[in-house]
Amino acid sequence: MSDFRIPIKNSDGYIETELDWDEVKKKWSLSEKEGQRWEEGLTISSDQLLELFRFFRIESNQNISDEIISLSPGEITLLHSNSNKPISIYAALCPDCKKHWYIFKWDEGNKQWQLYGRNCDYTWEKGSVLKNDKIELLRNLRKVKDDPLSKP
Repeated sequence: MSDFRIPIKNSDGYIETELDWDEVKKKWSLSEKEGQRWEEGLTISSDQLLELFRFFRIESNQNISDEIISLSPGEITLLHSNSNKPISIYAALCPDCKKHWYIFKWDEGNKQWQLYGRNCDYTWEKGSVLKNDKIELLRNLRKVKDDPLSKP
């Protein structure tokens, strides 16, 4: 089971491929939909690796391409925060179980923070609007006293 998942849409807009982070194995892998089943644990191609860079809003860099496969969502988010752009993505391990990741991303088009990740009950957040407990988690990550939902 994946502890964080990045869905990749095909040219028709359907999700048939996902990048999966496994917190136990400390590794990213690929899952592909084959009919009604998902085949997991596949090797990520260089094109699919670009999706990892895109999702985390970091510049594609051949120097770290091999290493990024073993970086957690939180570690990859630090690469974004080291860029010269405003921080528009944050990561946190679930404060309840510490077994899966939440990613908060600023959506410039909708002018709001969105939530990605797995919940403890194995439901998934795929760009969800933040609710009370997650708003508080974002406030702590951003270290802001006032409106944690403000633009970065």
